[in-house]
Amino acid sequence: MQVFLVFALLISLFAVVFAVQNTAITTVSFLMWDFDNSLAVVILLTVFTGVLISILMSLPGWIKNRVYLMSIRKKNKELETKLTKQEEKLQVTLQEVETLKNQIVSLSAVIAAPVTQAPAAPVYTPPTTTTVNYPPTQTYTPPVTTTPVAEPAMPELEDLFVEEEPEAPVETSVKKSKFPGIDRILNR
Repeated sequence: MQVFLVFALLISLFAVVFAVQNTAITTVSFLMWDFDNSLAVVILLTVFTGVLISILMSLPGWIKNRVYLMSIRKKNKELETKLTKQEEKLQVTLQEVETLKNQIVSLSAVIAAPVTQAPAAPVYTPPTTTTVNYPPTQTYTPPVTTTPVAEPAMPELEDLFVEEEPEAPVETSVKKSKFPGIDRILNR
C-alpha cells in the first residue's frame, strides 16, 4: 500500500513539473469548437481522455468476467453443499458398515461355539460268514480265442435324428482291353 502511495506521489510531481514548464497558450480545434488553453492542460486532458476511452472499451469484458465469476461462485457453493451431503451419507454408511461388522463378529462367535453332538446312531455290521475250502478235483481251462468279439454298435442319440442323403451310384470306368472277347466272357 505504501509503495502505491509513493508511486502516485512521483506521478503527480512529474505532472506538476510538466505543467509549470509548459505554460504556453495553444488553440485546439475540434469540429466547430475551438479551445484556447495552456499546453500542459491540453496534454493532461488528452491523457485523461485516453484513459477514459480505454476504461470504457474494457468495461464489457470486465462485466462479462464478473458475471462469469458470480456463476462460478454459485456453482461452487452448490457443489460444496452436495459434497457435505455426500460426506454425511458416507458417515452414515460407514456407521452401518461398522454395525454390520459387529453383528458378523457376534454371529461368528456364536457359530464357532462348541456344539454338543447327538449320540451316534448304531452302525450296522453284517454277520460274518465262514468259508469252506474244498480240495479241487478237476481244473477247468476255458478255450483261448484269438479274435476279439466285437460288441454290437449302439447308435448315438444324435445319429438317430440325422437324415442321411441317398448315395449317388458310383460309376465305374470301363477300360478297353486288348482282348475284347475275354472281357465279354469275364463280365457275364
